[in-house]
Amino acid sequence: MVQVTLEDPVLRGYFLCSSILVAKVLFMVYFTGRARFSKKVFINPEDVPLVKDLFDINDAVCKHDDVDVERIRSAHLNDLENIPLFIFIGFIYVLTKPDSETALNIFKTYMWSRIIYSISIALGLPRSLKDQACVISYLLKIYMTLVCMVKFY
Repeated sequence: MVQVTLEDPVLRGYFLCSSILVAKVLFMVYFTGRARFSKKVFINPEDVPLVKDLFDINDAVCKHDDVDVERIRSAHLNDLENIPLFIFIGFIYVLTKPDSETALNIFKTYMWSRIIYSISIALGLPRSLKDQACVISYLLKIYMTLVCMVKFY
């Protein structure tokens, strides 16, 4: 049986990086809403009358193709697709009792690659930066998954 305690640096590093990524997802909700209000662009037709009444934004519209809003929304949706997988496989990976330095580097690299990915999408930075961050985070999830499969086979 695997003993995991809160004194384990791998578990603590996993919890810290996972918490930062969850906070990032929550911030993306704020940034998406902020972009919608600043551009006066809302996704659901039923939101437009509500916004006009509550916030006195008379020129609010329902639109699905505003570039600025869609960039931020895309980054948010991508987080919702990828970060839960990291949280899941990362915890199982912790149970394999990996080398502390390796595991902490994986967690930190994954966290920073997701942050860079979102920033590069939201700000429209060069595609190569976004692509590299995406590939790095994807390969790290694959690595952790393979380690878990081998360890628990």
